[in-house]
Amino acid sequence: MQLLEEYRPRHDNAELMKMPDLEDPQDEWEVEEVWDKRRIRGAIHYLVKWAGWLSEYNSYELASHLAKAPKAVADFERKLKWKQKKARTASAYDDTDDEDDDPMGAMAPRKRARRSRV
Repeated sequence: MQLLEEYRPRHDNAELMKMPDLEDPQDEWEVEEVWDKRRIRGAIHYLVKWAGWLSEYNSYELASHLAKAPKAVADFERKLKWKQKKARTASAYDDTDDEDDDPMGAMAPRKRARRSRV
C-alpha cells in the first residue's frame, strides 16, 4: 500500500506565497497568540502565531525563547487547563452505565436475531 501521492506541479501559473518585505528586519518578533504546546526532544515548545504574519508562518518555539511574552503563554496555559477540566467533567458523565441513560432500561423490547436460510 502506497500512502504518498505522485507530485503534480501546478498549472495555474499561481505564484507561491512570498515572504513579506520587511522595512526594518528585527531580531525579535511580537507574539500574537500561543496555539499549542508540545514536548520535542524533552523540551517544551509552544506553537506561536506571530503578530502581522499569516498562519503559514507559525512555528514551534522553545519556552525559553518566549520569555518576553509571558501573557501569551499564561493565556494559553489557562485555556489549556480549562479544556482539560472540561474534558474530565465530560468523561465522568460518559463513564455512567448505559442502562441509566435509557429510561426503559432492561424493559425495552429487543429485536430477534434473523435466521439464515440455507
